[in-house]
Amino acid sequence: MLQRLNQYVITVICLCLAAAFLLPSCSFAAVGEYELADSFPVQVVEPSGLTYDPHTDTLWTVRDGRGGVYQLDKQGELLTIIDIRTNDLEGIAYNPLNDTFLLAEERHREILEIDRQGNVLRTIKVPIEWRMWNLNHGIEGVSIDPRTGHVFVANEKSPKAVIELDEDGNVIKSFEVEEADDLSDICYAYSSGNLLVLSHESKKIMEFTPGGKLVSSLTIDIPQAEGITKDADGNIYIICDKSETLYVFTPVKK
Repeated sequence: MLQRLNQYVITVICLCLAAAFLLPSCSFAAVGEYELADSFPVQVVEPSGLTYDPHTDTLWTVRDGRGGVYQLDKQGELLTIIDIRTNDLEGIAYNPLNDTFLLAEERHREILEIDRQGNVLRTIKVPIEWRMWNLNHGIEGVSIDPRTGHVFVANEKSPKAVIELDEDGNVIKSFEVEEADDLSDICYAYSSGNLLVLSHESKKIMEFTPGGKLVSSLTIDIPQAEGITKDADGNIYIICDKSETLYVFTPVKK
């Protein structure tokens, strides 16, 4: 009996240590408890989409129009460019399961998975029932839950929806966002397991559970906000297409 109890205690301790290792040591503050802390110009024309890379502690964005994937430091300085031959990249997500990147291609309604050299490893078609066919109202953002490998896609309009896909691209579930006029990006928050959804037309960040329940929101005075991500320290970054600026939000000090 004592031996089994000791084994149980050891197992619990190991699980707690594993959880502490997997979850970043970042703030659990709801998005409504954040404030603008800083801003920096970026050397990328019309940036769209944003993701955090924990391996390098840097940010990545994509460029609409001519394509390309751009690595930035946290002050917006350009570090690296990966050339991608596609015309309508809108979103990007780092995939820690494979050390790859997921790119949202709006017009073709698909997700490209690439390695750090820019090689396309696979393509995922996003099966969405469009209410109004408009090439500019498609996929705007992408993110991934590293615990399950499930991919979350934000569709701009018609419908304004968040779609959860399995690793093979099959729809698991989806929910429509009535709280905003459009969706421009999405970010999975490792600290809470919630989704941060950005709207540039409504100028706000919304925090949803994966099931679609709104838990918090924050109004932001940023024109044409096109990308959002959260780093290991709990800071939220937003990139702006119009002004080519990186904005940094931090939890309000209490």
